[in-house]
Amino acid sequence: MAHLRRAADLAGEDVDAIKPTIEEWVTQRPLRYLRRCRRKGLLEFLEDLRRRNIQIGFFSDYPAVAKLAALEVDGYASICLSASDPEINAFKPWPRGFLRASKLFGLSCEEVLYVGDRPNVDAVGAMNAGMRCAILGRGTSSRQSAYLAVTGFADLGSLLQDLS
Repeated sequence: MAHLRRAADLAGEDVDAIKPTIEEWVTQRPLRYLRRCRRKGLLEFLEDLRRRNIQIGFFSDYPAVAKLAALEVDGYASICLSASDPEINAFKPWPRGFLRASKLFGLSCEEVLYVGDRPNVDAVGAMNAGMRCAILGRGTSSRQSAYLAVTGFADLGSLLQDLS
C-alpha cells in the first residue's frame, strides 16, 4: 500500500484514483508476455531443487502469484511473497521481505541463498537481511561484491553444490 500512496502523492492524485491504472499496467497486462520471457533452464533448475528437497520461495516487489502462474512455475513455491503484503509493506532493498521469507522457511538468514537479477535492490536487500545472494545474469563478481555472480541456472546449480 505504501507504493500506491507514494505514486498517488507523486501524481497529485488519490490512491483510489490511480489504483485501477496501476493494477492494469503493472500487474495484469504484462502477464500475457511472461511465459515467453522465462529464462532458459529455469524449470530444470527448479526440478533439481525439488528433487534435492530444497525449499523454494519467491519474493517480488509486486504481487507474484499471477506472475508465477503465467511463468508456469507456481507449483514449485513453498512461499510466495510480495512487497505489498501487509507483513512486509516495503520494497526491496528494505530487508522486511527477506526477513519474512527466512521466518516462514524456519531458517536463519545465514542459511538462505537469495537469487535475484538486480544488484542494486536484490543484493543490497539480501545483504541488509544477512543473507547470501546470487545475481543471475552477471558474469563476474569481485571480493568486494555483496553477491555471487552467475551467468545462468547451470552456474547457479554448481554454486549450490559448492555451498552444500
